[in-house]
Amino acid sequence: METFFTVSEQTKLFLWACVLGGAMGIIFDFFRVARILVKHRKIAVFVEDFIFTILFFLAFFVYSTERARGQLRFFVFMGALLGLLIYILSVGTVVVTITRKTSALILKIFRGIYRITLYPVKKLFVWIGQKIKSKFVQNSTNLKNYARSVKKSLKRK
Repeated sequence: METFFTVSEQTKLFLWACVLGGAMGIIFDFFRVARILVKHRKIAVFVEDFIFTILFFLAFFVYSTERARGQLRFFVFMGALLGLLIYILSVGTVVVTITRKTSALILKIFRGIYRITLYPVKKLFVWIGQKIKSKFVQNSTNLKNYARSVKKSLKRK
């Protein structure tokens, strides 16, 4: 088995490593989109980044094992990083921008639907609740007064 790579083999390894980095960029975008759609705490962001880093190095290791004859080459690693960076700075930026704008638009639509349909219903239920509450308070006050008057009349007799 040969221990060296020809220039054409190194070029292929580098370019496929760039493709691997782009694929990892797509996976990273899933994490970024999830962060946009659902508010994350710092610890959750840390855990997600840690998981992504493990996935990246696992993919790099498998790629190096399969394609680079098990040799960890610096230019292969740099190709994967370059592919990741190119994806994040080009397509990834577009994906994140579209996701932010789309989620903001959907949120506005849902708020509008809420204001038109559910908010008046909520106000109606609050008004009914206040009326019922005032009746209960009035009835309980009447019952307390009645109980006091009965107690006083019993004491007098």
